Amino acid sequence: CIWLVIHGTYRLLGIQESETGFCTHYACHGARLVLLISHGALLLAVASALDRPEEADWFALFTPVWVGDTMCTLLVAMSWVASCPYIALCMEETPTRIA
Repeated sequence: CIWLVIHGTYRLLGIQESETGFCTHYACHGARLVLLISHGALLLAVASALDRPEEADWFALFTPVWVGDTMCTLLVAMSWVASCPYIALCMEETPTRIA
């Protein structure tokens, strides 16, 4: 079921199955980048709020991390299935041999 959704999405975007081999790699790098940026934004926000901690809105300070962690989780989940079209193409071209 997930394969059909991914396969259809790549077809709509005009991406060939042979071009999806590095999608997992790119999704994992994107997750790392999002994680670093969101936690860096947290550090900057907390550092700026340390002047007056009693007036700090802690929900607003931690929002970048919550949004970043959610995006990171989605990217990691997407990375599990991102290269499925390429793997399926390889399996179609070369039959699986059981020795």
